[in-house]
This record gives sequence, C-alpha cells and structure tokens, in this order.
Amino acid sequence: AGIEVRWVGVGRLGGGGNCRQGLQFVGYGVQVTGGAITATLSQSASIADPGGAVTIQVGQYNNLTGFGPIAEVTI
Repeated sequence: AGIEVRWVGVGRLGGGGNCRQGLQFVGYGVQVTGGAITATLSQSASIADPGGAVTIQVGQYNNLTGFGPIAEVTI
C-alpha cells in the first residue's frame, strides 16, 4: 500500500495557487520520514508507506534559491 500526497504550489510569493511558476522553477521535492527525496514536476506523488507514524515533507525548488519553506505533516 502507498501514500498519495497532494499539494498546491505557489507560483509567486504572495500569489497563492493562482499564479504560474516562474522561469527558475525546477520542481518539488517530497520526503517521507527521512527517506530519499522524490523529485516531481506535478503537485502530487505516490510514495511507499513505511508503516507507523509517517512525516511527509514537501518543498518547492528553484534554480536561484534552492528549496523554499518546507510544508510538513505527520500522519
């Protein structure tokens, strides 16, 4: 069984989900409980469930500043 993770990316600071991504946008990184970072261009990812309490982190990445603030949830 797996975990389906979905989120709304922010195209421009303060623009919410209604703005397109900038030219420097590279993608998103998704990490589950200290595992490898899964790279994706979409706003969703399917990840294997390691079992027990799981912490999921998602960060948006661009060429100028690297990862932005990380969103995190524990299930």
